[in-house]
Amino acid sequence: MSVCTCRTTHLLEDFCEGVEPQFFYGCLWECVLASPVNRLAAVNYVLSHFSRKKSLEDQIYFIGSNVNLLVIAVLVILI
Repeated sequence: MSVCTCRTTHLLEDFCEGVEPQFFYGCLWECVLASPVNRLAAVNYVLSHFSRKKSLEDQIYFIGSNVNLLVIAVLVILI
């Protein structure tokens, strides 16, 4: 991982801790919709922070504040 990527990841983690994770991920899904160039980086960030060992209920904040926004963002990523 490059120095720039580590700094960016650390900055995003600090921001997520500074606000509610649900708000952070809601904003992240909005960014996915608004910025095609950042979609891959956003997905990589989410996948690196999502734990397969924990239940979805323990990580419900990944959905953000609007489940419809998440669904649309995932669809746009897959297209």
